[in-house]
Order: sequence, then C-alpha cells, then structure tokens
Amino acid sequence: PLPSGCRRWFIRNFYQFCGSLLLVWFGCRTSYKDVDVDYTYYLGPDYKTKMRSIKKTSTVVTNHVSCLDGMVLVKTVFPAFAPAEEYSRVPILRTLFNSTDCIYMPRGGNEEARAKALQAIRER
Repeated sequence: PLPSGCRRWFIRNFYQFCGSLLLVWFGCRTSYKDVDVDYTYYLGPDYKTKMRSIKKTSTVVTNHVSCLDGMVLVKTVFPAFAPAEEYSRVPILRTLFNSTDCIYMPRGGNEEARAKALQAIRER
C-alpha cells in the first residue's frame, strides 16, 4: 500500500470523484443507508461490545450485477477490493489499487501465495 500522505489522498479523492462523474454520466443515482442488523444468533451475545473497538467495516461481500458495481461502492463506502494478482503488474491500475489498500488475491493452486494473501488479510 501507498504510505499516508498527499499523494494517496489525491488519488483516492480523484478516484471517488471520477466514479461519481461516471455514475452521473450513466444516469445512476446512489444512496447509502446504514442499517443496524442484529447478528447475535451468529456472533454471540457480546459481539456489539467487541465490534465497537473496530473503526471500519471489515468485509463487504457483493455480487457483480453490472459493470458499474465498483463505482457505486467507491461512491458510497469506498472499500478496498481484492483484484487478481495479475493486476499488480499493470502500472496505472497498480497505483490505483495500492492507494485504495487492495489485497491482491492469487487465482490458482499455489499454497505459498494463498498463505501470503491470508496473512495480509489478518494484518488488516
């Protein structure tokens, strides 16, 4: 990931601005609604006290419905994505993905690469 600083701030904000413009150009409107859901059945009775110490959402799982899904997410919650490891070799995309704290995921059977990706997820 890129270190904190003005370069990272600029890339993130420019990315979010361009995503918003793209959505307007396609005629899409978005809204974000924070819904409090009770996960006591799945996570136990004291999960809310443990989760208060976490400052940001840990995981957002989505399914691609259109090519605009990524832009909608960028405009509303600005998540880090999990692109394929091959994208780490594409110059412009690599800078963009690194500025958004993406974790490159190996697509294949290499145990060492999977262990490295899991370690990066644990560190987050």
